[in-house]
Amino acid sequence: MTGRSFKEQETGIRGQGTVHRYFVPGTALRFCESQSSQWYAVYACSRQEKRVAAQLSLRSVEHFLPGYSAIRHWTDRSKELQLPLFPGYLFVRIALRDRLQVLEIPSVARLVGFNGAPAPCPTPKSTRSRSGWKAACTRCRTLI
Repeated sequence: MTGRSFKEQETGIRGQGTVHRYFVPGTALRFCESQSSQWYAVYACSRQEKRVAAQLSLRSVEHFLPGYSAIRHWTDRSKELQLPLFPGYLFVRIALRDRLQVLEIPSVARLVGFNGAPAPCPTPKSTRSRSGWKAACTRCRTLI
């Protein structure tokens, strides 16, 4: 490892052809910044959001599943259901290095991101934003 460039190390490992990987300025800084806890969107399997939220609670992972109440009517009854505001998605607050703790949950498909890297969501300023979500959900219920 000592004395060889990163490109030579990759060529020695792969053995066939040359793998071109170059350092992009600022990536190390972004990697260090990503080690603090940030909010990430998690894509879950269909209709499994509440199950994933329960598993996250068991693993002591801070999460947020915005939802709303809706009354559904069937031929024999009406029932008020708690439904996710974004079907298939919920939000977790984790350090990027701890993402395996979330990805090991059976109904979790992936962390939402771009170009294969998880993208952090904007951080809510306070818990007041959660109550804002609840107020918005209440307004959605009147529209449905």
